[in-house]
This record gives sequence, structure tokens and C-alpha cells, in this order.
Amino acid sequence: MSILESLITNRTAADVARWRALRDKGFDAMSADEKAEWLAGMRGAFNAADRNRITEAMVYLKGLYEQYGRQVTYTPVNITHKDGTTDTTWRMDDIPTDEQLILIVKNLLAFWKGVESASGEVVEVWAGTRFGYVELAASVRTGDYTTLTVAHGIREIIVTAQSDQLGSITVTGTGWTVVPSDTAITARYTVPQGAYQDLQDALDALVFLCSAADYADVSVSVSAVMRSGATAQIGSGTIHWSAIINWDAFEAYAYTWQAVEDAQMTWADLESLPIPTGGDAG
Repeated sequence: MSILESLITNRTAADVARWRALRDKGFDAMSADEKAEWLAGMRGAFNAADRNRITEAMVYLKGLYEQYGRQVTYTPVNITHKDGTTDTTWRMDDIPTDEQLILIVKNLLAFWKGVESASGEVVEVWAGTRFGYVELAASVRTGDYTTLTVAHGIREIIVTAQSDQLGSITVTGTGWTVVPSDTAITARYTVPQGAYQDLQDALDALVFLCSAADYADVSVSVSAVMRSGATAQIGSGTIHWSAIINWDAFEAYAYTWQAVEDAQMTWADLESLPIPTGGDAG
């Protein structure tokens, strides 16, 4: 059996609470069953046996990384014991320092950094036809214009929206935390605690709505925070909403902006243009 299979990866808050309760009670005050539970090694603890398993697992992973040509920076955690000797094996009476615990975490993050990756594509959002702009009443799902092609080691997805018409934009989605500010709307989705196992499903759940009277352009950027703490930029694009959706008709009538101004046409006039069905436009 690989050392990786012996690691405890599903500790719960209840496990930790149970360990703390017995620790606070003290060994002498424990019942016989509680003493046996304590001595057997509690799931909520992070004792010498746990730390030694992590050390063994990291050394094993380092060998695998080197075998497959992947770079990783692993720094052994040296422990000075009460008898004055120093090595990398934890003893029951060793008390880890903050520096040692921080190094353990840094090593874990280094292994993630060696394999994590995120990439994708974010495109401009236009209507599904040749009209050019999205109708004002239409909602836009982030997944309609964002595709994740590689998603390994992502801890959080961040979608940021900016616009001169930001007050007319609403962003909502199951499992997403949405925080508006004066300059942007930021939506965050945490992995794997979120509602969706498939990150593309999570992007599909994030919906943009527009309440502007005539038009709104919203610049959207998508990024991913990796487990190592690094940030990967997925891409950026723009959602274009407009009351004018019949650009086919606009072009068919050979209008120019100067012609629109000369004719003193309103947004309503432009929006109601019928698309010619035959004959010459003009």
C-alpha cells in the first residue's frame, strides 16, 4: 500500500472538537474508554505519527516528481529533540514550532504548484444571431462565453465585472459569493465546497442581467486562484447589451450614424426597424 493511502484526508470539525474535549479534560480525568481512545491516536489530532506520515508522503512524492521530470522545491523539516539530536523524524514529545508548521504547509503548496494548471477561453458576448448585441431583457450565463479547457488544482474562481453602467448590472448565481463595489462586481466560487463538482457547471450558474434603458457594455475578466496561492488569468471579454438588436435591418437600410442623426431617429425608431424581406433596401 502506498503511503498516500494512509494519509487522513477527511478529518471533520467534529473530530477536532472531540480531540480538544479530551485534551482539555486531561488524561488523569479520562474514563478507561476515553484513555484507550486517546492512546489509539485520535483523528482530530495532529501528532507525531501524523507529521511523520506527511514527511514520508512528501519524500515519496518528491521521488515521483523527479521520475516524471517535474520540478518541485521540497525543504526537509529538521527537528531538534529534547536530547539535543536533530533529524527529520518526529517523536511523541516533540512540540512543533510555528516555523516548522509553516514549512510543512509551504512544502505542500510546492507540490501543488508542480502540477496545478488552469486555462481557458473568454470570448466577446454577442447575440446568437447576426444582430450584434444582446437584447436588454436577455440574461447571459458566464458559461456561455467562458470555457475552461484545463482545470487542475483550482481553489477559487473569480469573475470580475466593470462598466460605466455598473448600477444597471446584476450578477447572481447558486454557490457564488457576489460582492458589488463602486467600481466593480466581484463573484467568487470556492472549490470544492461549492454546489457544483464540474467547474463549467458553476460558470453556467453565474448569470448577468442588465436593467439599462438603452445600452450597457460590461468588461468581464475570469481568473483562478490555485491551491499553491498563485493566480492564473483565464481571460477577459465584453458583454454588449443594447436596445438596438436589429443590426441586420440597420445595415439593410444602408443607414449611417450621420443618417440617423440627420433623420433625428430615436432608440425606439431604430429598435422597431423591420428587417426587409425582399427587394432593394432604401
